[in-house]
Amino acid sequence: MCKVITWNVKGLKSPQKRIKILRYLKCLGPDIVLLQETHLVEADFLRMQKLWVGRALGSSAVDGRSGVLTLIHKSFACKILSHEADEAGRLSLVHLEHNGNSYSIYNIYAPNNDNNYFFASLADTVQHSAGPFTILGGDLNSVVDPLLDRKSTLPSQLPTRSSDKINYGKVSHLSTYEMEVISEVDGWLPVVTHKKREYNRILIAQLKH
Repeated sequence: MCKVITWNVKGLKSPQKRIKILRYLKCLGPDIVLLQETHLVEADFLRMQKLWVGRALGSSAVDGRSGVLTLIHKSFACKILSHEADEAGRLSLVHLEHNGNSYSIYNIYAPNNDNNYFFASLADTVQHSAGPFTILGGDLNSVVDPLLDRKSTLPSQLPTRSSDKINYGKVSHLSTYEMEVISEVDGWLPVVTHKKREYNRILIAQLKH
């Protein structure tokens, strides 16, 4: 088993913030870290790799927004087999080998507009690229109960859950790979103002053939 942490960091362009984030992560002792909304580009990945002392693989931000980065600690004995990244800064896929087993690690930063195309494409990617052991982590920008967590007075604006395409395999995209959901909760994050609350959907699942 390995220890994995996922975190939407809301930007890492500040050198001071990068140091603070990495210092805190090192205290937690993870093997793998999945960071979202980094705002970093490929030129920044090497800087992060030197500070982290391990591997840093990601997808570059577009127009100073989005961006994901996967950090693998040097103490985690593994062989990187391949790395794939999209062009929108929303998906990084690392294939690696650890203790004789192959792992596929998806770092996901979904659009905040419940984008049906994104989740359909992601489901298709999982179907064709997932290994025997698969980890999906990140910020899905989705919630467990849309009617409760994203209220609207207009019926036409009530949100859907496009992320169900990847979470439950309700469509044909996941006919080969089905996901067994172990736990699913909304994590509420503290914010400065009491007039606003932020959420993130936490999905604990395993992929089965």
